[in-house]
Amino acid sequence: MEIEDTEERVNRMVSEWIVRQYQGGGEKGGHNPHLRACPDAVTETLEGGDSSYGCTTGCEYVRLEAVIVCTHGERDDDYTYGEFGELPDIIADIESEEARRG
Repeated sequence: MEIEDTEERVNRMVSEWIVRQYQGGGEKGGHNPHLRACPDAVTETLEGGDSSYGCTTGCEYVRLEAVIVCTHGERDDDYTYGEFGELPDIIADIESEEARRG
């Protein structure tokens, strides 16, 4: 498998995961009621990275940021998901979740 194919697959998988977090994340989910319920919601942009998070023990914090849009309307919402850890570990967790989903 080519690197480009792998990157595209990971981006698609993370994009789909972000939409699920937006729609089903409870208080951590998105705020736009239409997008939370829209079966056609997708990410328009996706960015991610990890960095140190202001603690003396070298804590790493991952941020995944996306613009969620509705494919049949003009609605959009910025969404940020974050948690402590490193980006490769978060992606591995997302891949494991995807494998369980089948």
